This record gives sequence, C-alpha cells and structure tokens, in this order.
Amino acid sequence: MTKAELIFTVSGATDIPPDAVRRALNAITDTIIETVGSGDSVAIPGFGTFSSKHRAERIGRNPRTGELMEIPACDVPVFKPGKQMKDAVSGK
Repeated sequence: MTKAELIFTVSGATDIPPDAVRRALNAITDTIIETVGSGDSVAIPGFGTFSSKHRAERIGRNPRTGELMEIPACDVPVFKPGKQMKDAVSGK
C-alpha cells in the first residue's frame, strides 16, 4: 500500500477529507522522525515502538573488491512491533 492509498483508505473509513488525513499523517510521521532522531522513542500500544539503536564500529568486506574496510559507528532507526501487530501478521 502506498501513502496515497493509505490516505484514501483512512479517509473512506473515517469520513475525514483526504487532505486532512494527509496533513495528519505527515504530522505524525514528522513527529516520529524528530523524536527518534533526538534519541527518544515513540510507543504506540498494540502497534509498536519506534526508537534508535547505536551500532558499533565494525569491520566489513567490500563486495566488489573483497577488501576489508572499517564501517564507522552510527545510530540506526529501529521498529519493534507490538503484540497486536505480531498477532495480525502471524494470523492469530
């Protein structure tokens, strides 16, 4: 499902105009990005938790040349699904 399809699906389910749904969705995603970017987490019960995780420096291999290379440490975004999400995906 694309973002546009999500907007129209939510609009149809809630009788809220698509433009209002788009603005709300953009505000939600922008807030999650800003919050996780600042090092905090966002928990939506039943859906999941958005957070960041520090990935340590490590040694990797360049797939093209086979040469060993140092991969610098960085922070990466992480999503941990909630129980309701896990159950829906697993078919329970």
